[in-house]
Amino acid sequence: MKTIFAVIFAFVLALVHLGSAHAATSISAAEASLSASMNGLVPEGVGDKFKADGSKVYMYTKVVGGAAGDSIKHAWYHGDKKVLEVELGVKGSSHRTYSNKTIYPGMTG
Repeated sequence: MKTIFAVIFAFVLALVHLGSAHAATSISAAEASLSASMNGLVPEGVGDKFKADGSKVYMYTKVVGGAAGDSIKHAWYHGDKKVLEVELGVKGSSHRTYSNKTIYPGMTG
């Protein structure tokens, strides 16, 4: 049986400071990966190619230098088209989070 793989949506991780009451922070991504699943806050099946069969792909990020009230955004792209943007709240100076996107048949490339 032939398996179709999607070279995962080119992703853009935007780290933004959105309306927190403290002075500007130097928030950055200490870790980032795409995976086939999550075990709590640990990515499993890390890779850059995933089946386009209705399965989910997860974008994991560990941010440092932030503070409660900051946010990051995961922007999911298929080619040049943004198909999903997820805003994720930051809860402290070292914070792990993730978003996911379902990859349907035909979303290859």
